[in-house]
Amino acid sequence: MVITPRVVCATCDTKHLLKVTIGREDTQYHTFPCTECEEEMEFGLENMHSVNDVKYRYGKNCIEANFDYFEAIQVHLNPDFAVGYKVVPAGDIFTATLSNVLEMKRMQEEINELESNNIIAHRATYDNYNSEAMRFYLKIWALLRKGKVDLADKYIQKNYGIFNEKTSMGEDYYKEKFFKYIIGAYGLDIYQNLKSAQALAGELDELINFGKTQSVDTFDIFEEFIDYFSEFSQVFTYMNRGIKISGHVKVSSTNFNRTKKYYSSAYEALAKLLYIPAGLNNSILRGNPHSFEHIKSLNKYVQNGNGDKLKCLKSNDELFKLSECYDNNLRNASFHNDMTYNTKKSKITYKKNNGDTVTSDYKEYLTMCIKVTEALAALALFNLVNLKNNQ
Repeated sequence: MVITPRVVCATCDTKHLLKVTIGREDTQYHTFPCTECEEEMEFGLENMHSVNDVKYRYGKNCIEANFDYFEAIQVHLNPDFAVGYKVVPAGDIFTATLSNVLEMKRMQEEINELESNNIIAHRATYDNYNSEAMRFYLKIWALLRKGKVDLADKYIQKNYGIFNEKTSMGEDYYKEKFFKYIIGAYGLDIYQNLKSAQALAGELDELINFGKTQSVDTFDIFEEFIDYFSEFSQVFTYMNRGIKISGHVKVSSTNFNRTKKYYSSAYEALAKLLYIPAGLNNSILRGNPHSFEHIKSLNKYVQNGNGDKLKCLKSNDELFKLSECYDNNLRNASFHNDMTYNTKKSKITYKKNNGDTVTSDYKEYLTMCIKVTEALAALALFNLVNLKNNQ
């Protein structure tokens, strides 16, 4: 379903016909540049699951207006597909209508060409077009971690018609389901690589026992990811299925200033679990999870600076795949709020640790956020299921 609010830019009075796809979220916000003066505009929708009570929210530089359909530049805003603020000339109804259909067709064609049957099988079981399933299992996890077993069962029963889930299965059962819904193409590669390393590592009692001494609670990070999901949803839809986003596409931000510190939070949580691949690699190379080349033990390893924690994995291509999402420069820029977003160009700019300035597409930053989240889910799942079953 697509709605068509009419707005004008408060700066230059340029008319815009917004073509807003409803999507799966109950709330969505979009930030996009005026097509004439390029000043940032904001528009949002709330209460979308109540068909008769959808709320239009006219934010910064965005004023409700009334004009003919053919007078205005059309701007596509889609929460689920990477057709973010696609501009269509005034009166071009055909292109405006066809845009989403063509993008869905392209996505399906890429799915048909995927060589990775594991991704397809995983998605068939844990299909997550948007965030409903993740929100469901996260809510159960939230209740159970507070000891609210009866309320968790009641919540499951209330949503049985949607998710067909069993009650009273224990916190670990629902956490496992949650992690599997988070994990897409990238996370599944990491998870499978961890399992491959486990098969080569032999006895892992020492690694398991060390893990019991580590207190790593990932709930808050995943809750933050779901809270900010509208910022990631356009890119998540593609990444979760291993589909490329067209190179020319610019994704839109819902609230960059609110979410730009997320990467540093997820990075820190992931760093706390890196003792797992480090211990596996040590066991493969030296027969002992504590036996590093230059570090005396896993105890010393976890106290090491986070930026250096992947160095010990460089000789293991599979485990080193984690490096794709583990960027200390990006972490520091995110943590120190030293990052800017250009709405018109859909670019972010930040400084590296050495002072050099980096500019990249915003969708690349969102990709990093999703990858670090999937990697965290993969390590948490491996720790929860595979290491436990190794005992």
